Parts: sequence; structure tokens; C-alpha cells
Amino acid sequence: LEVITILKEIAELPNVQQTLKLKNMIWLTYGTFLNRASKTIVTRTMTEYLFRKFVQAVDTEEKLFLIKAISNANIFREDIRLIGEIATKSTEKLVVRSEAIKALKMYVTVDFVEVRKFVLPILLNSKEDTELRMLAYDAIIAENIETSSENLAVLTMVIEQLNIDTNEQLISYVYSHL
Repeated sequence: LEVITILKEIAELPNVQQTLKLKNMIWLTYGTFLNRASKTIVTRTMTEYLFRKFVQAVDTEEKLFLIKAISNANIFREDIRLIGEIATKSTEKLVVRSEAIKALKMYVTVDFVEVRKFVLPILLNSKEDTELRMLAYDAIIAENIETSSENLAVLTMVIEQLNIDTNEQLISYVYSHL
């Protein structure tokens, strides 16, 4: 807990705030330490801090590192909703949305059903960017899809959508993984 507190204090230092690479390194380390610490000592406010920093960030690279830090933490189910909102926000840059979907994939072990609520609509939306749709598919199959009838129903829905989808790149990608 002490190290986590110190990292947060370091991140707020003016010299660190002016050095993007150093700041990004601290975000990643902070997230990793949150993950390694016992959940009993890590509080929700520690990950909320990273989300507040994300909202304040104007630099795309900083946003990417903050999402990676949140993904490294991979602790609280409540984080899924906040990451999902970033992933589905159409006004956000594609690279940031992509990183958010990758982060959601890391949360599959925390709550697959909650992750699926955000990534399935991206995958099924033919107007979404192809790369985002492929990443959404990866997040869906990150959990062993064969382990439940509910997961098989989702996979069936995806295949049915692909039968009418016109995106050849996505169709090839999904079928090559099946």
C-alpha cells in the first residue's frame, strides 16, 4: 500500500507531469502494483484515480497508458463499465477505443457477461471500424466459449451476423479462428 501511495504522489510531481514517458511509466507501474496487492488493501478510489486522470488527459499517448494501467490493475468489476464507455464512445480516437477493448479482454476473468455487454454490440455493428470489431471478437472468445450454453448462443449470434455481413476482412478473421 505504501508503494502505491508513493507512486501516486510521484505521478503528481510537476517534473513528472511535464515528462510524458516518465508519467506513462508511473501509470503502468501503479496499475501493476494495484493488481499485485491484496484486494483487501486496494480500494476502489485507487482505480477511480486512474479514470479521473484519463478524463483529464488531452494527449492520446497518455490516455493509452492510463487505459493500460487500468487494465494492469484488473481488479474491480465496476471498472468494466468505465472502460466499456471508453470503448463504445464514437467520438474517442480509434486507437484509444482499441486499447479500451483490449483492456476489456483482460477483465473477462472478472466478469465475462459484463464485458460482453460492451464488446458484442461493437462486433455486431457493421458501421464500426473493422479493427474494433476484430478486437471485440477477440474479447468475446477470450473466455472459453465452449464452457456454457450461453456462450455458445453468443457465438451462434455472431456467426448468424457474419452470414449477412459484407465485411470480408472481419468474416475471414472470425472464420479463421473458429
